[in-house]
Amino acid sequence: MDALRSPFINAALFFGFFMLTDPPTSPAKTMDQILFGVIAAVTGAVIYGIYGGLLYLLIGLLAGNIVHVLKMRLSANRQKQKPLSTYQR
Repeated sequence: MDALRSPFINAALFFGFFMLTDPPTSPAKTMDQILFGVIAAVTGAVIYGIYGGLLYLLIGLLAGNIVHVLKMRLSANRQKQKPLSTYQR
């Protein structure tokens, strides 16, 4: 078990300090970042509990990114569907 401790620690540190906070892989707004972090953490913990290994970090990041993209697309669609006011016509 000691042979695997170093890769797990190094991967978790790299993920926590670089991948999760990197601007291309995380949202810009604070509340979106909190939601993103919670989704990544919960998904990663569930995947680690079920399968183990080191892929739980990347799967958690992927889940957070998917939710963020879906949220952005839904908000963009809502803005497109708003009727134009009389001043904007």
